[in-house]
Amino acid sequence: FKNKTRHRKMTNKLILILALLCRVGVHAQDVSLNGVWAFKIDPRNVGEREGWHKAGAVIKGWDEMLVPYNWQLCAAYENYSGKAWYSRTFDSPELTSEQEAALEFEAVFHDCKVWLNGEYLGASHSGFFLFELDISKKLKRNGKNTLTVMADNTFRIGATWNWGGIRRPVTLRIKPKVNVSRLFITPAADLQKKCAHVAVKAAIYNHENSEKKVSGLLAVLFDGKVMASKQAVVKAPPEDTVSLDFNFALTPRQTFLWHFDSPNLYTAQFTLRDDVGRVIAKKTHRFGIRKVEVKGYELLLNGESVRLVGFNYVPDDRVSGNTLPAWRYKEDIDLMKSAGANMARFSHLPLPEETLDYLDEKGILHYAEIPLWGSENILANKNDPVPKRWLDLLIKQQYNHASIVGWSVGNEIGFNPNALEYVRNAIDYVKNKLDKSRMVTDVSYSASKNKADAAQFADMILLNAYGVKQAGQSARDANKNHPDKPIFMSEFGDVLNADDLDARVPIKSLMDSLRNKPYVAGASLWTYNDYRSHYQSNTENWSTPPSENRTWGVVNVHRQKKKAYYDVRKEFAPVRKLSVSEKSNNIHVTVAPRGKFDIPAYVLRGYYLVVTAYDAEDKLIQSQFASLPAVKPGAPPFALNFQMDQKTARYLVALSTPLQYHVSDTMINLKPPLPPQVAEVQNGKSAARIYFKKSAGAEEVYARYGYGSLTEKTKGTINDFIEVPFREAKKDAPLTIALAARNSMGESIHNKTIQVRPSVGLLPPAIYKTGSAEGGFMIGYGSEKTDYLYQVEYRILPDETVYAEQSPSRGVMLINGLPEGKEVKFRFRKLDQTHVASAWSDYHFVTTGLPKAVKEIPLSGLYKSKDRQWLKWQKETSAHQLSRNIHGEEAWMVYFHSAEFAASYRVKFYDEKGEEVYSEEANNSRLNGWMVPVSKTGKASAAKVFAQFGAAF
Repeated sequence: FKNKTRHRKMTNKLILILALLCRVGVHAQDVSLNGVWAFKIDPRNVGEREGWHKAGAVIKGWDEMLVPYNWQLCAAYENYSGKAWYSRTFDSPELTSEQEAALEFEAVFHDCKVWLNGEYLGASHSGFFLFELDISKKLKRNGKNTLTVMADNTFRIGATWNWGGIRRPVTLRIKPKVNVSRLFITPAADLQKKCAHVAVKAAIYNHENSEKKVSGLLAVLFDGKVMASKQAVVKAPPEDTVSLDFNFALTPRQTFLWHFDSPNLYTAQFTLRDDVGRVIAKKTHRFGIRKVEVKGYELLLNGESVRLVGFNYVPDDRVSGNTLPAWRYKEDIDLMKSAGANMARFSHLPLPEETLDYLDEKGILHYAEIPLWGSENILANKNDPVPKRWLDLLIKQQYNHASIVGWSVGNEIGFNPNALEYVRNAIDYVKNKLDKSRMVTDVSYSASKNKADAAQFADMILLNAYGVKQAGQSARDANKNHPDKPIFMSEFGDVLNADDLDARVPIKSLMDSLRNKPYVAGASLWTYNDYRSHYQSNTENWSTPPSENRTWGVVNVHRQKKKAYYDVRKEFAPVRKLSVSEKSNNIHVTVAPRGKFDIPAYVLRGYYLVVTAYDAEDKLIQSQFASLPAVKPGAPPFALNFQMDQKTARYLVALSTPLQYHVSDTMINLKPPLPPQVAEVQNGKSAARIYFKKSAGAEEVYARYGYGSLTEKTKGTINDFIEVPFREAKKDAPLTIALAARNSMGESIHNKTIQVRPSVGLLPPAIYKTGSAEGGFMIGYGSEKTDYLYQVEYRILPDETVYAEQSPSRGVMLINGLPEGKEVKFRFRKLDQTHVASAWSDYHFVTTGLPKAVKEIPLSGLYKSKDRQWLKWQKETSAHQLSRNIHGEEAWMVYFHSAEFAASYRVKFYDEKGEEVYSEEANNSRLNGWMVPVSKTGKASAAKVFAQFGAAF
């Protein structure tokens, strides 16, 4: 499999073929129906009976609601479950005799009905799948049409939140009556011959009343260049569907395998023409060529054994609900990749198309699953049509995604009396009717307890187990019951942790219980993120805390990293250890690879080390990088040296993947940190809370305190506040507090002390995050069982008018309906259940609304560095194993601070005259740096970074 720069040149014939694609016949158009809709809840369930959907109906009391959005993101409806109605008007499109119109809903949670001009169109009964409704014969030919949707969020899956509403975009599609509905692309890699075969089925429908002769041109492209193309002709019967089948044999020079570290993607480009050669439809889809198989206990990717790790993912947050805008899913996927995630079973919630696209681009293998959960679920029955319909939708809509390695027919249904036959039939149905190219399974928590479990029908056992002792034991028992199959721990964990950023999970003990078991091929931690939930349990430490944030995550609902994130990242790192020492500005790094049966364990190709130097104020002053050889599990440790230009306060050595994710790092400190600076002091009856600005070089901050002298100290924290307890016996004496910061070189205590006394009031809620939100701003805070209400007073500057709002919402308060882009000054407090008010917080400042423009963000460093290790490794490693174009070159190392809500970044290079000479997209939402080969940038002498807010570039 050749380096991707060595493409076959396009022939003149293929250039001519592609040029012909611009001859367009029947016009297609998409009209967005997103925006503000009329909205009304229906708690008495009378809307349909009273005709709220009827044409010309006059219904009082309509509110407004954004689409896409969740109604629980609005204070008035934050806890509403039930039916709610949406309505809007749109102008009739002009349709020719060759066109039709349809409404496309990406997702409405969970059940919905749709009417147009009072006429019923249809329904959907899943909150995760796209559905389309034909409206060609129901449109008003002139004037406005009224579209009405009734959504019902009563249904809830497991412990997740039932985010209600039209949660994904709505589009009016004007399409040709003869069209291509979708492409089904089935690639197959021949590892022995280093080539590939690609089969493409184009589904063609004809909604005309007569037969149509059409031709289809299918081109396969890689990196913008045509690898192969074919044309075929078919007669499409009236009101029927036919398929055009294409088969391509790609040579070794045209074959570039998809891997989680090198996710090479092709594009299938299909053009449909009528019998006179006019273009009537186009369809494109990306795909990847890879071979995933099970041999014995081994999971093989492209012929190599891989033992992989990842996270389960609940795709929501407290600001955007489950609408999943680009900035949300990109940040989440990037943070997971940066923590070593390469394989997962994400959860029971199917993901949108664009999220799957990003997983394809960034390389996380995963099982996709229908939302069938729990042994009591009556849908787990071979005779129920709903799971079958869900499987049809899931697989047909997600078939082409390279990141999907298999399908799951349900989660934790093993003790359902109908489960055995349901799983057997569902797996057979998928394999025989829907997809013969992927593995199929169910997610089990009963395979360890039952030899007759439905896991016997699975290609790979996906096993759930919780508890430090139970995880490894469950894997052993499942292997004993089903000794012929590898196990992937689809969920594992211990108990809930906390909202607090100091929360940890016993990840080393959990991972060690699974390591060195040949039959365990990998594991996916429950879960990456905290998520909103009401779920309560009789099991200790399993009930959702008062914040309504279910705290399984290694990041909280605001995506702030807990100590758990860093602990898990260390255990998920693809090397066992990075040891670093310094002497006379020489940085000596020893890399210890993972063992053969460790988890994770896989061959590292195209990885490199990056060393950055920081001064005492955390200003970046130098950076270097060096390639690594191909590193195989079980290989002996090896060392590299970096000679830095000057001595400084600290060095960070990071292991980077070919995709520039830093998946492991070690900091070597040469100086203690600077002391922290006090920002706010709050007094309560039992404790004082001190907010501070984190200091340069600090790994943790803590407080020394005492009555008279500093004899006691708190635990270290990575929060931006510390609470110090008062002693009841000393309630009349002042408590003296000094903040201190520490790292591996020692501590720095602030030379100014604080003296505080208990107050008669309550402490205000601890604020974890404040920031922008759609149409307003948000406050994220801790909640207690005895809390009753939360109150905020704010001013929209420069106006001095004071506004006040209150809410019972726990964990997060959203203030919306405000003008966009305004600076707001606010303070915050709570009332407890006895109506006692806490003290007010100090004033905070935020900007309303989410940024939507392209903005330049400041650089924190721009350096050139030469890869000095390449020649050494080149002698030991064949060239195709190190395919990154940075290796062996001089590279620009561009550093910047990531911007919240950014979907991607673009790095632009300029020459001495200030003219742009090169630009490159860094399509990650959470980047602090980017490497670009100097050979690409010409005579560049400067660079700028621009953040794209909203959709990707």
